[in-house]
Amino acid sequence: MRIVRESPPGKIRTVVTAEPLAAQALRSLLGGEPGVELGDGGRAPDLIFLDARRADSPGWRLLDSIGGASAPEAVLILERDPRAARACDAHDVDYLLEPLTRKKLRAVIRHARERGGTESAESRARRFKSFLEDLRKAPAYAERLAIRTRGARAVLRVEEIDWIEAAANYVRVHASGEAHILRRTMSALESNLDPRRFARIHRCRIVNVQRIREFRPVPNGRYAAILEDGTSLELSREQSRKLPALLGAR
Repeated sequence: MRIVRESPPGKIRTVVTAEPLAAQALRSLLGGEPGVELGDGGRAPDLIFLDARRADSPGWRLLDSIGGASAPEAVLILERDPRAARACDAHDVDYLLEPLTRKKLRAVIRHARERGGTESAESRARRFKSFLEDLRKAPAYAERLAIRTRGARAVLRVEEIDWIEAAANYVRVHASGEAHILRRTMSALESNLDPRRFARIHRCRIVNVQRIREFRPVPNGRYAAILEDGTSLELSREQSRKLPALLGAR
């Protein structure tokens, strides 16, 4: 039987499954959001927030049961677990880290609205199933990232990445002459990347060290990394002092 959603047009119905304190904080934030209706679990939600900070939490079990024609969108509340974050990135699953803020919440709600009009419930259920399968066998570091290209989702292998730059609360990933926007902070993404392959050469820049052709001195006692395609990326003063270690990583 197909469940018909009862939320008013333009509303997004949410349900929170979390520990009492986290649930209270999240409901308080959600309660002040226009266009968001807090549910009690009695009707099919459009979006569920799942507390997945413990391996035995009900959130993981509930996510494992999502399926069928009424599958809602889900946002995970995670510990700072790079393994889970990498699996989320690979399958375009949104997650929140504490402290929970209105800004973070609005970003995931906006994303859920956008995706709700383009992804079927069946496709969503398959995506979460693949996410859980990958999480259970996730490697130490990310091997691929989910990106958006021309309105569609695609998979980018990390070895294809040339360099990465910060762009407000996003990052811009440069690969094969193209730039892709990823909804992650630099710090979150850096923790998912193998430090033997990627180096943070500046607060705003990460580079694939295998793409570096040479280093050139620039004013103020710094250096610039020259990539194989000719791109010049200036190192911070601190990283310029650590150049011998960076050369050893190549």
